[in-house]
Amino acid sequence: MIKDIIENNKLNVKQGNIIDMGWMNGWNDQMDDMYQLLRTYLVKDTNTSTPIGRCLTEYKFQANDGIETYTIISKVDSGD
Repeated sequence: MIKDIIENNKLNVKQGNIIDMGWMNGWNDQMDDMYQLLRTYLVKDTNTSTPIGRCLTEYKFQANDGIETYTIISKVDSGD
């Protein structure tokens, strides 16, 4: 369940069940694995990508494990 992922990885959940995973550019293998695990709970048609600056993109999706819904946020800096 998502709550187990949160507790086992000491993720910070903001008000409104928002999990901001930060910048993907700095992720290690553990963060990437955690993200992929959260994506297994993806709510269909909730993927979004929004430009937030020059070469900066914010990605969001909703994850639901049958108990609660969370918004998962990550960002990418694609500049050189």
